[in-house]
Amino acid sequence: MKLHPALRAFSFVSAVSAAFICWWIVAEALTPDGVDVRWDWDRRQWIAFGVGLLVPGLLAGWKAPELRKWWFKHVKPDGETLSLKWLVGLGLFGTLVVAASLIYWQAELLTLDGESVASVESPELLDITRSTAFSLGAIGAIAALLVGYRRQKSTEDAHQQELDKHAHEVQKHADEVDAARQNLALERDKQRAEQISKLHDRYAKAVEQLADDKVTIRLGGVYVLAALAEDWRARDNYRQQQVCVDMLCSYLRSAEHKVVESESASGEASDQIDWDKLKADQPVRKAALECLSEIKRREVEGPEGVWAKGVGELKKLAYGSLGISSAPLRMDLQGIPLVGLELRHARLTYLHLENAKLMSADLTGADLTSAKLNHAAMNGATLAGTNLTRTDLSDASVINCSLKGAYIIGTKLANATITPPYVGGDGSMDGAIIIGVDFAAAFRVDGTGSSVIIDEETLDSAGDYMDGGEGQSIRRRPLDADDPDDLARVRALIAAAGLGEKSDGDLWRAKRMTISLPERDTRPLVEK
Repeated sequence: MKLHPALRAFSFVSAVSAAFICWWIVAEALTPDGVDVRWDWDRRQWIAFGVGLLVPGLLAGWKAPELRKWWFKHVKPDGETLSLKWLVGLGLFGTLVVAASLIYWQAELLTLDGESVASVESPELLDITRSTAFSLGAIGAIAALLVGYRRQKSTEDAHQQELDKHAHEVQKHADEVDAARQNLALERDKQRAEQISKLHDRYAKAVEQLADDKVTIRLGGVYVLAALAEDWRARDNYRQQQVCVDMLCSYLRSAEHKVVESESASGEASDQIDWDKLKADQPVRKAALECLSEIKRREVEGPEGVWAKGVGELKKLAYGSLGISSAPLRMDLQGIPLVGLELRHARLTYLHLENAKLMSADLTGADLTSAKLNHAAMNGATLAGTNLTRTDLSDASVINCSLKGAYIIGTKLANATITPPYVGGDGSMDGAIIIGVDFAAAFRVDGTGSSVIIDEETLDSAGDYMDGGEGQSIRRRPLDADDPDDLARVRALIAAAGLGEKSDGDLWRAKRMTISLPERDTRPLVEK
């Protein structure tokens, strides 16, 4: 950096002034009082005096840049305060100057006019030295206090700087954390938006698959929609889950029609369901029903049993308090055409199949637990081994059906019509488990020649219409007298149905049970 000329001039003047002051002090001390310190100089003395003053001034002005760098490097390292070493050094120098001034002043007082201060006697010089020492001690004490104060202030300043540095680092860290959180939130929002976009793309693709001509592609579309419904539920987006469920229900309600020429004299054509194409679509419809059943089961029971069910109920309450509906899912399956479809071992639990057309459908081994089949037309259907636990068959038509090995536990039969197959109807309920059923509430029930496991409550409900065939009493014996494995299995089924405890004396194995509950005049039969 280029220095200002004023700095060189200042250095020159300072050096000349210092040299002159030093010369004056020495000359004054060595010259008697009343004598001019210049003496009677000749030209050479004056030249030497001038050179003695100019040389330090010129050196100081010439070396001003180096002196300035040296000053800020050693004397003022931080650019503001003197270093402790130089402060002590300057203090000692100042002490010597003060001591010399005091000695000179006292010596000047003790000498007569015209005498030099160097003529002071030893005893007087000792007194001067003693008084000067006391004065210097007082000044030293003051200097010690000043040094202590400076040291304390330096310590406090250093501590404050550390605190400020720490506070700055803490604030910097807090700013970095806030920035990281904001970036993380933005990244999460971005990922969430991308995931939602992918879910919508999957939905659009699945809808296209459902409209495809190939069964396998339509089947894939069904499974994609079911998986999407669970993905939306996992994200607590019940509205989009309902959209997926509605699409599956709409597919099941739809059926391709064909124009059929009438055989009557009028010859008018009619629009009817193409049952052949419906049967060809059987794998897709069965998969759609099972997917909907699983979605509904997870909603009701939860994926991990009772605990998850309790958590689900709490979530419903929480979302309800926020004005957000999380349940129940609406599954509009009323009147869906399932005529003649093979639904063996299908899982159809919790489905609302009111007014469903299940005529001649094969439901062997199917699970209809807690399903709603009110007003369903099931004439000619096969229900062998079907689980009808807590199934609602109110006003249903179950005519010409086999119920061999069926689980009829807690089943609602209000105004239902149940009759055995037209051909080979004997033993239509053979091997069935009938627990907690009110046959008296049914419209009509026929079951002949059956050997069933039944409880006392069900026997009492139809005692006037039940016998052992040909007017004989029902032959029965306690269930615990048979295989204990059967007793354990029946108890497990009762517990799963939530019917409470049944004592061993309430469970029977009835032989050749015949029930014949005649039609009541309360309503007409459901349309066959």
